[in-house]
Amino acid sequence: MGDSTRLLVCHKQATSARLRFLRLPWGATLFSPLPEGAHPGDAPDAPSRVHPAACVRAAARWLDLPTASLCAVPGFHRRIRLPDGHAAEVVLLRVTEVDPPFAAAARREARFVDLLEVRDLPPTELGLLREAYVHLLGG
Repeated sequence: MGDSTRLLVCHKQATSARLRFLRLPWGATLFSPLPEGAHPGDAPDAPSRVHPAACVRAAARWLDLPTASLCAVPGFHRRIRLPDGHAAEVVLLRVTEVDPPFAAAARREARFVDLLEVRDLPPTELGLLREAYVHLLGG
């Protein structure tokens, strides 16, 4: 998994469809924030260079969770144009456990929050989370 890959992590409650996203001290993307000036849109359309399984393994290791606790969400793969002209790949991961791993998130000074609790994020990250929300729950 390259340095330009960013991950969004979510948990969808099976019984209520409540959707929460991992909120990190710097924003919503593992393993580092998107740089200021990153934006969607005209990023080059090229095949993905990252395998979803590598993303799952890296995120599980970072959160200290079993690999089976996460899965890549099919059909959600975005490219973001970076200020230097390169593109970052954004992959959406979903927690497969019954409840969000609150303790694992807290160990990383992170938490699982509703979409309303991320309104202060930069527009690009907020847009990615909105797209993920629509992708998972529909229009």
